[in-house]
Amino acid sequence: MIGPAFIGYTDTNLLKQLASNDARLLINADRQALETLCNSCLFEEWDNGGSQFRPNKTVGVFVDQQLAAVASYDVWADHVAHISISSHPTFRSRGYGALAVSELTRVVLERNLVPQYRTLE
Repeated sequence: MIGPAFIGYTDTNLLKQLASNDARLLINADRQALETLCNSCLFEEWDNGGSQFRPNKTVGVFVDQQLAAVASYDVWADHVAHISISSHPTFRSRGYGALAVSELTRVVLERNLVPQYRTLE
């Protein structure tokens, strides 16, 4: 058992979108960048927040052409988008994870899914 944890939901009226040109959906050409990010993290870190390479379901934030953070989601019960996030150790505590989650939440809402974000307190 792990916890306590925060679980949050939002909708288009409540979402406070963070503006950035650096956050975007990953494409096939980004596979190596995601593998590099994965290899930079400890196994447990990636296991808790990392994601498989899934173009069009994963948002990345790039800094100087390096993937700094990645957010993805799994669909639960046909309508809940459970969001996961991981960031490169060098780029942590700089807001890149928040940018990735913000952009992914926007995408999820456009796809008529309910975004769910869970993190340890």
